Amino acid sequence: MNLTLNTINEDEKKITFESNAGLNLICGLTGSGKSSVLNAIQNEYQYSNNIILINDLFKSYVLTDTYNSLKSQKECISLILEALNICLNNETYNYKKIINFEISKHHNYILTFEDNSHKIIFSLGEKQLIRDIMVISYTFSFAYYFFKDKTILLTIDDFCNNFDLIITKNLCNWVLDKSKLYPDVHIVMTTQNRYVINAVPLKNISFIENTLDEFKIYNYSNSKENFDEFEYTGMGNFDCLNTKFYKDGFTD
Repeated sequence: MNLTLNTINEDEKKITFESNAGLNLICGLTGSGKSSVLNAIQNEYQYSNNIILINDLFKSYVLTDTYNSLKSQKECISLILEALNICLNNETYNYKKIINFEISKHHNYILTFEDNSHKIIFSLGEKQLIRDIMVISYTFSFAYYFFKDKTILLTIDDFCNNFDLIITKNLCNWVLDKSKLYPDVHIVMTTQNRYVINAVPLKNISFIENTLDEFKIYNYSNSKENFDEFEYTGMGNFDCLNTKFYKDGFTD
């Protein structure tokens, strides 16, 4: 199922954005309006009867109170532990196998390892990683347990922009693999991360340009010829952004 989101930007100009099941990206240069488009999408679907929107307000609830109600749901907890181990239990970070994850009454994240030792997470980067994993895992579980006949739309701003390459690679690949198992979940993310942009299918990427005179989104629907031609260049999707091939295609 595809979602066509007809949003209105601050200048009352109509923007058409299409979302596919799985991971979708909104990409552009700094100041191009990625976050503004994401906000417009959230505003349009905030009160939809057919789409369950998980936005910033909902995430705050997910990361605190809702976790306690999910502790008995093995699907969510197993997803969180799986992602944490993929990201942290490797040669680079050398964490022991993580067998349990808890949130204390003071909202600290506590990891338990296979040798029954514990670690309280203080690193801001690791906290951000855990928050992202929690929200994504909750979204998949939400679809699995409660809304099998609904479309769920999760929005994330600046996905992986603050993570190193190892974390980015492992987390992005995990999200891509898991999203194939949940066909009714649409994840829309803004990012400038080279690895993430290269990992996602080009058809799932929208490129934004914002000038004084024009605000436009280029995607597979409205720039099909350029997107198809780019596949023959042998370059990565990030180069499509850098060279503006999505707009200009092959120039004479």
